[in-house]
Amino acid sequence: MIRNQKGFTLIEIIAVLVILGILAAVAIPRFMDLQADARTAALKGAVAAGKANLSNAYAKALVLGGSGNGTVGTTGLTMTGLTGTIVIPTDLGDFTAAYAGTSNGQDCTVTISGDATRGTAWVNALNTTAGYGTVYKCPWYNL
Repeated sequence: MIRNQKGFTLIEIIAVLVILGILAAVAIPRFMDLQADARTAALKGAVAAGKANLSNAYAKALVLGGSGNGTVGTTGLTMTGLTGTIVIPTDLGDFTAAYAGTSNGQDCTVTISGDATRGTAWVNALNTTAGYGTVYKCPWYNL
């Protein structure tokens, strides 16, 4: 007697479901943290861009005749021997940077904030909890 099998047996279907369940149990937790990791990487990139803007402003001030340490304020970067203030770009695309200096003249801060209209309002909470935008040494430190 010749049997033509058409379809799957119950054992085969259960085996496939068990395999899929195991794969889902392993894969889903790995992909759940991707959004948080992407946000952290985006914030670190924005802080790095802000630091680069500050370093570029310092280099421009040196080329224009400034000397010594700079002073970072809300209007930009000022230096001895430099007429006027070098404006430091604050628009970083989806983020906004704010720059400040400390009273010792060696430490600078770059604080990144987000914009709800650009979908980056999460930055403000992540910045507070993760400690990004903290104080770091200004470009002229250890000259």
